[in-house]
Amino acid sequence: VNIILGPNGSGKTSLLEAIEFALYGSVTGQIGLEPLVRLGEKVASVALRFKVQKGAETEEFSIYREISKGETGASTTVCRLTKDEVEIPSKKSVVDREILKIVGLTHPTYLDTCYVKQGEIRALLEAGKDREREVDRIMGFGVFEEAWRDLRKKEAELERAASVAKEDLIRAEADMKSLGSASNELSKKMEEKIKLGAEIRQLEERLASESSSAALSSAARQGIAPQRETPQLLQERLSRLNHDVQTLNDEILEQQSATKRVETRISSLMEEKRDLEQRILKAEEEVRKAEQVTTQVREEILRAEADLETKRIYVSSLTQMEARGELTCPLCGSELTQDHSREVRKVLDSQIADLQGLIERKRSDLARFEQALEASRSREAKLRSELVNTEHQISKAEMEREMAVSSREDAERRLGLLLQQKREIESALERQERTSIGSTRGPMGAEESSNLSELRAQYLADKRVLSELEEQIPRLIEELGQEQLKKERFTQAKTRREQVEKELEKIRDLRWLFNNVGPYARREVLSEVAQRTRELFSQMYGANNIAGVELSVDYDIQAVSPEGSMLPSRALSVGEKVIAGLALRIALAQVGLQSRREASGKTGQPGFLILDEPTEYLDDRNVRSLGRTLASLRNVEQVIIVTHDSDLVEEISSRASVNKISLAPSDNRLV
Repeated sequence: VNIILGPNGSGKTSLLEAIEFALYGSVTGQIGLEPLVRLGEKVASVALRFKVQKGAETEEFSIYREISKGETGASTTVCRLTKDEVEIPSKKSVVDREILKIVGLTHPTYLDTCYVKQGEIRALLEAGKDREREVDRIMGFGVFEEAWRDLRKKEAELERAASVAKEDLIRAEADMKSLGSASNELSKKMEEKIKLGAEIRQLEERLASESSSAALSSAARQGIAPQRETPQLLQERLSRLNHDVQTLNDEILEQQSATKRVETRISSLMEEKRDLEQRILKAEEEVRKAEQVTTQVREEILRAEADLETKRIYVSSLTQMEARGELTCPLCGSELTQDHSREVRKVLDSQIADLQGLIERKRSDLARFEQALEASRSREAKLRSELVNTEHQISKAEMEREMAVSSREDAERRLGLLLQQKREIESALERQERTSIGSTRGPMGAEESSNLSELRAQYLADKRVLSELEEQIPRLIEELGQEQLKKERFTQAKTRREQVEKELEKIRDLRWLFNNVGPYARREVLSEVAQRTRELFSQMYGANNIAGVELSVDYDIQAVSPEGSMLPSRALSVGEKVIAGLALRIALAQVGLQSRREASGKTGQPGFLILDEPTEYLDDRNVRSLGRTLASLRNVEQVIIVTHDSDLVEEISSRASVNKISLAPSDNRLV
């Protein structure tokens, strides 16, 4: 048992804060490190030595931290960790992680389970409906409720996303219902075009053959020698050119369709980019407002803490002047009588209590605002990442469009050359045909002329239909591209909704789990906590007014009368309530330490309990009983007690091995 003994204001709690700072690099209740530096000084330092039992071996560690105060605040400038007098060189963040491994307790666990603060016993008894939440905090079960609340934010986000996905799916379904039959119509037109192309080629071959025969026949009758390039050869060249022209036309149509699809995608991405930019602006505004509010609350806390420190200095000055027998009040300059001193203390205590309450509320507000700020920053970063990705997709799509346009322009140039050659051949054929018709009109037979006319009429009719088809097909290709985009949007909307609903279902399952794990864990430990509370109360309570205590399901303490009937907690006197509260709080600490030790699987993990002024409202007899109980605590290897009560120290010292630190009231000097 380690005891820190000294009057109020002598600096006992400062030693506990020094231990906390050495282990974890910060002190609960202090914003920043500047308040840890003595007024008028620039540097503060703490050196802590401690031992950890690892099975049969004992390891000794020392941690040294130094704070330097600058123009913008205070920060840790030196941090050293030593094991068995050998320094472990590393930076602060690594040292902090090593300490967690060595001690086996996180900062919140250390505060909630191992450290019983002054006034916490009374707060636990007076918690009322919030008692279960207070127990959850002490036992570490509050993490389940925090996870449940945090998951609600994610659930709300997914619910909004699910609503948006549902609306997108409804719109996509409506678009699907309004789709035409561009695909079927395009297939029919393309099939018709292929058939016409084959028919036209056959007609061209027949026309060439018939024209050639007629020309040869006429030439033979007139004794004219055949020309070097016959109509048949020209028709063959024209047929090949028509095939090449058709191939290039198909290529150009496909490139036009691809360009349309890319442009549609670019348009959609640009709209998405504009939406992201607007959302980023809103997120930036949220971050700015959250930073303003957080800064304002921090400043309010600093002002309140400065005011609180001033009040405490007044109390300390009053105590020191009373001890020195001075007769003038340090505050108002009037005579320092007992009545006046009592009245001033009452006012100061009230002001200190109000300031402490205000600071706690402001800290709670600050934690909430900092969470909101972090969420806003995370949201802004996520949106910026999405914007970068969208801009990358736009750049990629624009490159695709440029390539498609370049390919189409190249194909159009080649098509122009082919069409020029086609016109030249068609002109040559037309000239030969006119010559042939003029020269054979008289001698040519009627049947021969009729066949050529029918073939030409059929050829021209097919060419007109083919020309109409070539005008219709690009429009159908564009419509088909729009239909495909709508189908893709429908598929994406459907997939997105399914994904969001699956995520939402998982989150809801997790929330249900976390909502039920906390109460389950609380019920599981209730019987053990109740048993230890009864035993500890029996050890500490020295009167015969009540036979014992019991715990309700919400950890409310009920008294048991000597006759065995149950009495409500309000039937207990103030001292009895404090003893019962101490018994409950120590029981919670013991069970919490044991459960954490079992969960970690490290049997050598240190277990310790810190009690800050545990004798508040106890009479002499109950103080003695408390001393006997603390001296005989089991399942806790080390107990640290901060007290001003010499009777408690005397009782513990008579029954247990004690390390005692005494603080002198005048200069906080260790004795």
